[in-house]
Amino acid sequence: MELRFKTKKLFVPFGVFLGLLILVEVCLRCMGDKPGVLKNELFPVERFIPQTLFRSDDYGISSYVDDSPRVPKNYILNQQGFRSSFDYDSLTIDSLREFDDRKVIFLIGDSYTEGCCDLPVDSSFADLLTRHSSHHILNFGIGGTDLTQYLQIVKKYVPKLKPDLVIIAFYLGNDIAYAKREPAPRIPIAYAIQKYPWMNSSIPPFLKKNYPKEQLESEIEAYQFYLNQYSLWGHNTNWIHRIIRRSVLLSKLYLGTRLWYYRIRWAISSAETDPILVTTKIIKGIQQECNVNGVKLLVLGIPSPSDAIDQTDLSSTYSPYFKSVEHRFPLISSFSESDYDGPKPYNHFLNSGHLKFYNFINLELHSEIEKHKSTIFTQPKKSMQE
Repeated sequence: MELRFKTKKLFVPFGVFLGLLILVEVCLRCMGDKPGVLKNELFPVERFIPQTLFRSDDYGISSYVDDSPRVPKNYILNQQGFRSSFDYDSLTIDSLREFDDRKVIFLIGDSYTEGCCDLPVDSSFADLLTRHSSHHILNFGIGGTDLTQYLQIVKKYVPKLKPDLVIIAFYLGNDIAYAKREPAPRIPIAYAIQKYPWMNSSIPPFLKKNYPKEQLESEIEAYQFYLNQYSLWGHNTNWIHRIIRRSVLLSKLYLGTRLWYYRIRWAISSAETDPILVTTKIIKGIQQECNVNGVKLLVLGIPSPSDAIDQTDLSSTYSPYFKSVEHRFPLISSFSESDYDGPKPYNHFLNSGHLKFYNFINLELHSEIEKHKSTIFTQPKKSMQE
């Protein structure tokens, strides 16, 4: 009798615990979460449909494919795949210099600089600067790119086009580098598949022990890699995975724990995990390339939605990343949450945010040119091919 009573006492908390698990599972499924994946977009679909978005050159610089369904139809792309009505080649830039004495300014950045997600498209800070500046603005902004892309752009285009100023529009939300990425010739930074998010072509550093290659060379290879690493529906599953993947809750707990383990293992074994050191090293490389070519470099920080919401002191928070280069930040008090289309790092400026950053960058550009009129902004520069 006593044994039966003790057994009953044990079953009560177990039953409550099991009931809570079932309740959580039902709630997750009602909210649309899929089993066997960390992100719903990776839940297998019937058809694998690649959507070519990026192309890559010999420097590993990613730019847009003109006829991609992922590229907005109102984008005008030049031969190099950047948003411009003219080509970024020596012949075109030399012709611009011969036509007038306006300076040539490189504007390098990610989707913020590209002008992503703003309606109408010509209201982004880069477009406003292009229309209203008294200089030739070359917009090298491409969504989803990073500091390594910025370095490769400087390596390729600065010696060839000899700009008068290079501006890095550094998005403080996700341009900070946590690991060094090696660009690969002719392999774009990411692949796009219908109904799926972008998939990076570089193996994340914390997963390199799990994969024999440095780069994913096709959409199908990237798709299989993501299924194997971020879901339980890939080719490398075992009988335990096949049981766990039937549950949304167990899948997320297992996959999340596994990825955190990989991250901790990498952080312990890697010599370069400090984002300040990694970011500073890449920026130093950009500065050195500009110095070799006698070109001024200026980094301007773009505040993230969380910076605006928290009213972050941009200078004290982010200046350690830019010790080796001249850099400036806008007044965070002029930005608010209403200037963005959402609070996450992947969200973007609305028209008001673009206008505020345009006013900031325009003033900085004017100040920079006035300051250096007698030094770097003296004579129009000719290309290396002359």
